[in-house]
Amino acid sequence: MICSLEARSALGRFLWIRYLAIVACGLGFSTQSQVGQAVGAERNKTTVVCFGDSITRRGFPEILGRLLGVKAMNAGVAGHTSQEGLRRMNRDVIEKNPDVVVIFFGTNDIRVDSKKHVPVSDYAANLRTMIEKCRSHDSRVVICTLPPIDHAAYFKRHEKATFDQVGGLAKLMTEYRATAMEVARDAKVPVVDLNSLLPLEPIWMSPDGVHPREQGSAIIAKHVASAVRPLLLNHGRKPEHEEGATHADVVVYGGTSAGVIASVQVARMNRSVVLLEPGKYIGGMTSGGLGATDIGNKDVIGGLSREFYRRVAEHYADDSAWVHETREEFFSLRSKRTTLQEVSGPGATMWTFEPHVADKIFGELLQESGVEVQREQRIERVTMDATRILSLQTDAGETYHAKMFIDATYEGDLMAMAGVSYRVGREANSEYDETLNGIRDRTPKNQIYDSVDPYVIPGDRSSGLIPLVQNGDGGTPGEADHRVQAYNFRLCFTNVAANRRELLPPDDYDPGRYELAARRVERIVAKGMEPKMKNFCNPVWMPNFKTDINNSQGISTDFIGGNYEYPDADYATREKIWQTHENYVRGFWYFMSTSPRVQESLRSQFRAFGPCRDEFLDTQGFSNQLYVREARRMKSDYVMTEHNCRGNVVANDSVGMAAYGMDSHNCQRIVQGGAARNEGDVQEHGLRPYPISYRSIVPKADECENLLVPVCVSATHIAFGSIRMEPVFMVLGQSAAVAAVSAIDADVSVQQVYYSDLRELLWASGQVLTRGSDTKKHTIQTSVYRDVEWSNRDGDNDWNNQKNWTVNSLPSSQDSAFINLTGDNKVKYGQGVSPNLNAIYVGSEFGRAGELEITGGRLEATARSTRHTRVGLSGGHGTVEQSGGDVTLNSLQIGLDAQSKGIFRLSGGKLRLKRSVKPTLGSLDIGNTNYEGTAEFVISGGGLETQSGVTLGHADGEGRFTVDGSGPALIEIGSHNRGAGFWHQNSISTLKLIVDQRGIGSIKVNAYRGEGGDVTFEKNAFLEPGFHGTIRSGSWDVMSWAGTLIDHGLRLASGVDSDVWAFEFVDTDASGTEDTLRITARVKHTLPEDSITRLIAD
Repeated sequence: MICSLEARSALGRFLWIRYLAIVACGLGFSTQSQVGQAVGAERNKTTVVCFGDSITRRGFPEILGRLLGVKAMNAGVAGHTSQEGLRRMNRDVIEKNPDVVVIFFGTNDIRVDSKKHVPVSDYAANLRTMIEKCRSHDSRVVICTLPPIDHAAYFKRHEKATFDQVGGLAKLMTEYRATAMEVARDAKVPVVDLNSLLPLEPIWMSPDGVHPREQGSAIIAKHVASAVRPLLLNHGRKPEHEEGATHADVVVYGGTSAGVIASVQVARMNRSVVLLEPGKYIGGMTSGGLGATDIGNKDVIGGLSREFYRRVAEHYADDSAWVHETREEFFSLRSKRTTLQEVSGPGATMWTFEPHVADKIFGELLQESGVEVQREQRIERVTMDATRILSLQTDAGETYHAKMFIDATYEGDLMAMAGVSYRVGREANSEYDETLNGIRDRTPKNQIYDSVDPYVIPGDRSSGLIPLVQNGDGGTPGEADHRVQAYNFRLCFTNVAANRRELLPPDDYDPGRYELAARRVERIVAKGMEPKMKNFCNPVWMPNFKTDINNSQGISTDFIGGNYEYPDADYATREKIWQTHENYVRGFWYFMSTSPRVQESLRSQFRAFGPCRDEFLDTQGFSNQLYVREARRMKSDYVMTEHNCRGNVVANDSVGMAAYGMDSHNCQRIVQGGAARNEGDVQEHGLRPYPISYRSIVPKADECENLLVPVCVSATHIAFGSIRMEPVFMVLGQSAAVAAVSAIDADVSVQQVYYSDLRELLWASGQVLTRGSDTKKHTIQTSVYRDVEWSNRDGDNDWNNQKNWTVNSLPSSQDSAFINLTGDNKVKYGQGVSPNLNAIYVGSEFGRAGELEITGGRLEATARSTRHTRVGLSGGHGTVEQSGGDVTLNSLQIGLDAQSKGIFRLSGGKLRLKRSVKPTLGSLDIGNTNYEGTAEFVISGGGLETQSGVTLGHADGEGRFTVDGSGPALIEIGSHNRGAGFWHQNSISTLKLIVDQRGIGSIKVNAYRGEGGDVTFEKNAFLEPGFHGTIRSGSWDVMSWAGTLIDHGLRLASGVDSDVWAFEFVDTDASGTEDTLRITARVKHTLPEDSITRLIAD
């Protein structure tokens, strides 16, 4: 084994070490170069200091750092003005030697009701001084304007009359915003005008009307990142090349639109990436002729996908883009999907475009991000270590190693070679209780109407079937089959003679192949109707008199039945199928343009269109991308189904929104009732956008741990028909990239990525994850994961009485229990063994209280690693009293969000926390952003074990951890499940210690394999010792740790008598480092004991 313990310590990443060891030992590569690459990835990391007030302190810098792949330092201090910021600037900013400084003051400066008010002239001077100081130390600067303020909420805490005396709050905000922008303009530094940007995203603001909610910090990070990214010099890591092998953080296989966007996102997050395209061209269908973008509600398309369509609008805003017509002519005469007003102005998007425009934009995105693109790299072999992909080899003789892989192909080739389960064809309706899957009993749309005869000799079955009609009866309706919905080419043709190529017939052209089309024409004529192009295809106008022509009606450009072998075929077979499809489409168009079986009026309509001279130059104007509508579909732990599409089931781990109806093209053409009939088309539209589950783009954990699949997602045939739109593929590609980088950063598998962390980064990347009506927390349900509400309908308070739950059944495995009743209606759990729940929420709704009493039995809520039990959240009040029993949770959050109140009292039994909320918060998170709320964990008996650490008062919250007496059997932080513990006590949070006659329980903060065990006390973290019972002198060791102590200013709480109490950090093992917190009481015995009042109330 080449990886020593020293190497493990140096890298600190177990999975990456394992990867290096296997590559080096199993494949014979040099270890030193790879270790150098892994370590070198962390060297010279760019530093960004975010300098501001409580809005900064709330946490956007941390998100910004992860989003940009830089070291972002949070120098925000709650309540500070620019004047106060200037006084601490040297310590908090300059001494950090930042590359970029984000200056964000103003919200407190405008407070004319405070002595700290900074006049606007002084505000301007302070900003200028800050800029000068930064520049004198070679730091680049970004200025943020103060954000909007909700006046109604603001004046619940501030005196409105005081503001009115100076013209009102709105006037002040306008002045300070204008001042910040003027200073930035004069100094020639970028400005992020949050005052105008954030009103476009009203979900950013918390109920207090000033500060950001969780999503708001991510939104601020998104806007700040757009200004900071151009200032980062030498930003972007490059793959390493050596002896025919390439090493990157992420390999993206498939240059589809999803693949391009995924690669760009990885690069923007400062990770090395290689984009491998099996063919010659990038962009997939988006640059391959599909210019009439299929999408429902465009508002749910965000991130880089939306940026693509914004760049399309920018392209066509330039007059030079209009060669064969003017912009006004196109939108007034031929554009049916978009108006000129919709594509005009800042931030406008355009969803119809020419193929070469898409190709240009994709190329620009890749070039700007420095993405390495390798073409004609068809995968030949995958090297695995158990469930981990180590490398892939291509038929070009190249080997590509990476920590994470993304399969962005339409076919799912990497996924299949990695041994991931997948499906081809249609499921039975019964498998997932669907109605539109399987073989269809009726196909009312895109059908061959008017009873076209299918036999060579009309009416004579014995004469055989004409071409393009398949044998068989089609199968039993509702049953599964192997058939795949039809493929075609989207045709970018033109009717401008000067730009039109002649469409030549394929080499194997046989007019008899299109007998079915001829008979269809005849049936139309026989009805006394004039056949038209719209009876056979659907041209949609693109700019410059070009088209995106798609299949329409029963006989058209879809080559029904010609693709069944394609999903699992080898490359040679696929090339034949591809060519067969091209020959079919070329032949169809040529037949309709030239055959005497077709009326001249119809022939002339087809002849008017042909391939463009200025598109697809390498393929004589014909599309370079076969429209592979569906091939393999991954089968993972979560399968998107028709129920998701209808909104009956809503995924609670969204990585993007689908916004199109359930759309399947035909799967077969058979004989029914003596006529040729198509089977399989479904057009179920009018659906609302719905979220796509993160679990549907990652394989099962026991199959592959470092692969994401944003195209061949885990979905049934009919659900995939809704998801499979190019804007959505781009959305999923970006989300897959963010997840891949998150997994690398956290050193976990893709299945272990914390969704809460991922969601923050997706928000900051501009993704839209829910509809507006879905933003209320904890209302999202799935068919597998129910949210079950306590009702106490029977009035006996018994958890185990199914009548007491709103669903009239007990919470079952993978359900989440919601408790929002207290007092006479509280919940009592005293016996039995519960199913393994996802989480328990006590007091989860604003203004409502919930109470849970646990006296015995076994209660477990660990089914989903991303769900965390919470007591008091979203403004609710929660109480848990545990006096017995055995409770195991993923993690525990107490007092989460503003005005929330939560308390967990442990007096007996065992409480185990086996995971983390997120790595920075640990297993027990007390007082997270709980402004105007309370959060406390009290242990007076029983035992507490956590897998990770304890955090008190995250993001300017306030938490309290109380050890009440000597009763606790153990308080082990980081002992459970091989976890490394930590203790992080933030400012104004309290460690309360109550000594009884036998002493006090001690907190142990443990390490694991030499990592963790650290204890941090931030400045003004409080220690509150006191007595329960007899007051006496003595010393007690109340906390010990295996790691490092970082004390920024722990002090005794207000009201603690410093003449009696003291504390110190001591070195108990003579190691030279302090490892124990000891409290000491010195009581003067000259006073009568009964005259000493209780020093601290219990």
